[in-house]
Amino acid sequence: MGSFLAFVGPDHHIVELVILSVSILICLLFLSKSYHVHKRLAPLVLLGLSLIIFSFAQFATSEWLETTLNVTGALWIAIAHLVNRRLVRTA
Repeated sequence: MGSFLAFVGPDHHIVELVILSVSILICLLFLSKSYHVHKRLAPLVLLGLSLIIFSFAQFATSEWLETTLNVTGALWIAIAHLVNRRLVRTA
């Protein structure tokens, strides 16, 4: 990945946004399909929370803060999937 970012140059934030956007679309696709099974909004709300955290990460003033927010957002996406899986099993 390092050589790819070197190829992209100083616009590596664009690459991060593209990867993040694709990940969010895939997550939204799977969570919305499961919504029809269990009819609960909790996984989608958790996904929305992670989107807010990722948005704050894009405007972080330090690399440490950006990394912390990105990891936190990713954890919330994982939690959303775990909650979704549990809800599908109990539906």
